[in-house]
Amino acid sequence: MGPFFECLLVVLLIHCAASYDGQYREEGDSCGDDGSWTCRKLKHCPAAKRELQTRANPLTKVCSVKRGVPIVCCPPTDASAVEDRAPPVPVKPKPSISQRMCLKYAKFVWTQRMRYGEVIDVDNCGNKEEPLIVGGKNASLKEFPHMAQIGYLFKGQQILYVCGGSLISERWVLSAAHCTEAPTFGKAQFVRLGELDTSSERDGANPIVLRIIERINHEDWNGVELYNDIALYKLEKDVRLTPHIRPICLQVNHNFTSPAGLASGWGHTKFEGVGSSMLQKVWLDVIDTSNCSKSYGIQLQIPEGIDGSKMLCTFGRGVKDTCQGDSGGPLQLPLSNPYCMYSQIGVTSFGIECASNYPGVFTRVSHYVPWIEKHVWPNEK
Repeated sequence: MGPFFECLLVVLLIHCAASYDGQYREEGDSCGDDGSWTCRKLKHCPAAKRELQTRANPLTKVCSVKRGVPIVCCPPTDASAVEDRAPPVPVKPKPSISQRMCLKYAKFVWTQRMRYGEVIDVDNCGNKEEPLIVGGKNASLKEFPHMAQIGYLFKGQQILYVCGGSLISERWVLSAAHCTEAPTFGKAQFVRLGELDTSSERDGANPIVLRIIERINHEDWNGVELYNDIALYKLEKDVRLTPHIRPICLQVNHNFTSPAGLASGWGHTKFEGVGSSMLQKVWLDVIDTSNCSKSYGIQLQIPEGIDGSKMLCTFGRGVKDTCQGDSGGPLQLPLSNPYCMYSQIGVTSFGIECASNYPGVFTRVSHYVPWIEKHVWPNEK
């Protein structure tokens, strides 16, 4: 086929009114009524070229056009494609439920307002993404909009917040199983969201308190051994998402490249003290699980040592660590895409003292994503 004729096919295809279905797709995306076809460049789809040469009204669909080159919907099997030596086009994997929800919740960092008679988008990101609880720094307003406090009813009248958590959807909070029922206070009953400084009403925060109506510990948590320390708490109603209150993303991949994770919480700033009134943040080095197991030996209820598939360990340089009251809170990584979001890699589980020579241990979120999705988004596919 000569260059002139190929150019003619391109013009014909682009201007064919029936060729575009209104859905933009990139090369490698699935297409067709049943999703079994693949978007390819026209020159790599002999079936499309043959149809353009032989039919007066071609039915070939255009996925998109890039720099004047049509990307067309190509059938799954075409022997002629081998003759043309078309390079294989990788088919993009379908995003998981958690990844789709992450993109959905990222939109709530933006609000709209009128400016000179025109509607503009306003960026409300509070994520500083700086290398940042013991030895931590004060968090900023809207920096951790997913942060939750888990509350317990004390003496039937006062709510005490002694665990942390993270909002992962409009209705669910992720925390640690050992927070579901506290020895002194009983079952977790409340969740506070949108808080920054618990001692101030002038910090710019507008916190809300909701009741917990359902508590789901992982079925393999037994309350004695420290494995599978993860829980979900269902709220009494959906939360209205805003730049101040919006969910965190879940880490779906077991491996990540960051050498450190960012912990946040209102826990004690020293072992024998009181919880911090101001939300704290601290960067902690992620360390090898085998060295973590050696540190603990048989001192805790971990008879088989640290299980790297379900747990991860951190160590704070200097006097840095999570502490009492941080339990159930997130260990997270700031994301560049989607904008102004974090990916939760761990749930604060246990340690020995605070800022000691012992690592902190977290429940590894990626291992439990299927379990989380089953309960939080049961109708999503």
